[in-house]
Amino acid sequence: MNPAALDYMSLARGYGLALAFFFWAMLEMLRREGLWQEKASFCLALSVASNLTFVFPCAALVLILTLLLAREGQARAALDRLIVPVTVVAFAITILPLLHAENEFLLRWREAAQR
Repeated sequence: MNPAALDYMSLARGYGLALAFFFWAMLEMLRREGLWQEKASFCLALSVASNLTFVFPCAALVLILTLLLAREGQARAALDRLIVPVTVVAFAITILPLLHAENEFLLRWREAAQR
């Protein structure tokens, strides 16, 4: 709770928000109470949506947790409640808007090519 670190995080274009969601997901994974898999998957998806650099840490965390749950005999629950929701929510929030975005460089290149 250092004010200097919090101020830096507020200027970091979503890093602080993504890190907060990432650690919230880790907390839910450590607690393992109630709907912890759903909460963790939603937090991981929001972490990825906040900043795309969190794709790899979130994927690693999901992989490790899936392997641990598979070792306990709950591989199907990990797939249904963790992997699929993370993928669907992160895809819907992040990738779908990017599909409709236009690259300014490509637009200028096309205009130059038409001349």
